[in-house]
Amino acid sequence: NTGMALIETGITWFWPTWRFKTLIVEKDIHALKEKGAEGKGVLLCCVHALNLEITARAFAVLGVAGYGAFRPHNNPAYNFIQYWGRTHNGNKLIDRKDVKKMIRVLRSGERLFYLPDHDYGRNKSVFVPFFAIDDACTT
Repeated sequence: NTGMALIETGITWFWPTWRFKTLIVEKDIHALKEKGAEGKGVLLCCVHALNLEITARAFAVLGVAGYGAFRPHNNPAYNFIQYWGRTHNGNKLIDRKDVKKMIRVLRSGERLFYLPDHDYGRNKSVFVPFFAIDDACTT
């Protein structure tokens, strides 16, 4: 799975949009588009899986871009590439610690992709069953 995720990340970040569109099928996203047209914020709780990069770009290419919570990388060069790869199709990023901005995004009618299984440390997380596996979840 990790090898496939590396290939998918390369496809996601570097393929042109016309080529990327050949991989995706628009299906059952009308509700997301309707909420956006109504100006209502949408919180999308996503599974923190290896196909996350390709899923986020697919949403953007299908016209339902949003904000994603992320952790800036320690390596500035990689952080630049990661940031560009995740945002060049319309998605935006919020530092995972900036909860106030996340709330503002939702109140302004935007979409927020959130991964509830991020491990924020012992003081801000508890381990609970998440898809039948004990995992750190935000409190």
